[in-house]
Amino acid sequence: MKKLFHISTILMITGLVAAGCKKEKALEPTPGKENVFGPHTLPQGNHPYDAEIKNLYNKYNTLFLYKYQPADLYFAFDYWKGGEYNATTDQTRGGLFDVPSDEAWVGKQIDLLKAICLHYYPDSLLRKGLPPKVFLVDSFYSAWSGYGKPIDNWPEFFNVYS
Repeated sequence: MKKLFHISTILMITGLVAAGCKKEKALEPTPGKENVFGPHTLPQGNHPYDAEIKNLYNKYNTLFLYKYQPADLYFAFDYWKGGEYNATTDQTRGGLFDVPSDEAWVGKQIDLLKAICLHYYPDSLLRKGLPPKVFLVDSFYSAWSGYGKPIDNWPEFFNVYS
């Protein structure tokens, strides 16, 4: 019995090794540009600041986004707890809320980022240290469930920087 077990084990290992030694064709690069940042494309609109956002992307390889899906804001999709407001019942389901930036002010947000952050650090550090995406939002907060608008239900504003 032991001899049969050893022989079958050797045959199985030999079969696995033979199957693993299959000749594969050489790897080839993907034709065209890969979509490494997801569905986001630049420019996002036809505003004067879109050219500056494109320049920042070319310089730092970071997307500065003002058009996004709410679930994009969260580190892991598993943790997304988006809140909802139902205007007909005037009720809020608790969770995280984001207020997208008004497109009239995105240019000012870019100018502010350049003045308080990008201006003070060398480009080599910013290329290595900036995240792949920077979301330009008006505000980001958490609210409890209850009657009324989300801003009325004990909002906790986040100082989002990570």
